[in-house]
Amino acid sequence: MSLVAPPTALAAASDDVPKISPHLREGAADLLGRYRAPSSGRLASSSASPRTGGLIVDAVTTKPNPYVYRYLPACSGNDANGGASDDCGATRAACPPGQLMFFVWQAPATDGVASGPFTQTGRVCRVPFQPGEPGAPDAVEALVLPVMTQADFQRLPLPAGRSGVEPASGEVLVAMPTNTYAVAEPVTLQTDLLGFPVTVRATPVAYTWDYGDGTVTGPTSEPGAPWPDLRVTHVYERSGEYAITLTTHYEGEYSVLGGPFLPVPGQAQVTSDPEPVVAFEGRTAPVADPLR
Repeated sequence: MSLVAPPTALAAASDDVPKISPHLREGAADLLGRYRAPSSGRLASSSASPRTGGLIVDAVTTKPNPYVYRYLPACSGNDANGGASDDCGATRAACPPGQLMFFVWQAPATDGVASGPFTQTGRVCRVPFQPGEPGAPDAVEALVLPVMTQADFQRLPLPAGRSGVEPASGEVLVAMPTNTYAVAEPVTLQTDLLGFPVTVRATPVAYTWDYGDGTVTGPTSEPGAPWPDLRVTHVYERSGEYAITLTTHYEGEYSVLGGPFLPVPGQAQVTSDPEPVVAFEGRTAPVADPLR
């Protein structure tokens, strides 16, 4: 399978080791970078590089895209399975100047070649295709889009969950439950993957608590809850100063060029800032009945 990159991405290729910039743009990760198609014909994943501070494309760890795509003008009667592919005036009305609305057609693929019929899965506004460009109505070859890897997902600026600790003062008692709960919401991010626009939907699915005394709970799907609904608690056995740290686990799905959403393999983890607590030993003592 070969990855067809946009002309701007191919023009930027060089003989250097391909890199993907970790620079963040407008609140989302900009994964657009120099791309050189691996000789293996497979989509490369990436990993952190301490030498450059950037991300080095690894041509060994790869994953093929299970689909190929064609884009037809959004007109009734157009069909990627051999029907019409005409451009009607309505395709321009709903899009920004210079763009057309296209229906996105998806087909299962084997080694980058359609192995079944195309099915309409969505629509997108984009600049018109160049004659013969992969994915275009008149193209012999369908468009093969990049696959988002777990490493790509992990690099996105996913928000850390908010950790709640009760008592809220941070002063807790030894041998008494300390209540903890997580607050995290689904998030949608826009990013670029090898020059292609990508929409990512990330959903928190699990939580891990490090209570600072050697006890780690999770990952658990239970986020916990504020008092009095105590679901995730911890009992400190000794007095002292501790730090409670929450790690939120996200699952994701992504859409390239307005196509269907596909699951991201694996999970991304985001660790919140530690919440300091001080555990005190309590003492019991007889007191007068306060009701008398």
